[in-house]
Amino acid sequence: SAMTISPHDGRVLTALWGAYTDQGLHEKALGAASAVPADAPESALARLNAAFSLIELKRHEGAERALVALGADKPSAAVRNALGIVALRRQPAAQTGTAVAHFARAVADQPSVTDYHFNLGYARALAHDVAGGMIALREAVRRNAADADAHLVLSAILAGAGKSTEAAREFELARVLGPSLDPAPTAAPATVPPGLERVSSDLDRPVF
Repeated sequence: SAMTISPHDGRVLTALWGAYTDQGLHEKALGAASAVPADAPESALARLNAAFSLIELKRHEGAERALVALGADKPSAAVRNALGIVALRRQPAAQTGTAVAHFARAVADQPSVTDYHFNLGYARALAHDVAGGMIALREAVRRNAADADAHLVLSAILAGAGKSTEAAREFELARVLGPSLDPAPTAAPATVPPGLERVSSDLDRPVF
């Protein structure tokens, strides 16, 4: 309805992108984000949102190109975090190290964002860096003790390291808090679960 009144309003198109994304209509979401005028105040956010849509559509090369260009114009931790997600989803076995590097930069650039600590710990866990993964995930739960997925990944790391008692404790915390996996696991996972990386649309704090 708002589009009929102001079809080129960046605020309306950004809200439409969010509505389509929530419904899983990523092609339509991409169209809405791409339609935001280049001179609109929402232009940089729209470019990031378009990259997220490309990631969901598994068009990873296009997403990476868009993010690199956006990062050159508006450096931010959110862009670096998104590049880490692209690296994880393109070729998880080969790109985990690249993802770790992007997430580490996001944490260094904006250490107040808990999700960046989680993504760093998660990528390190996928790379079988037990010590590094535990450090970043412990920081995530220190900042947000109710982070169920962080406790779940910690339980997987600890189980893999043979620390069954600690793994069981972390898993119980995750179970009570409610992890995002569907269906929820009934026991501590033997390996790190896939698909838990987190996006961020916070472009308010540029990095130079």
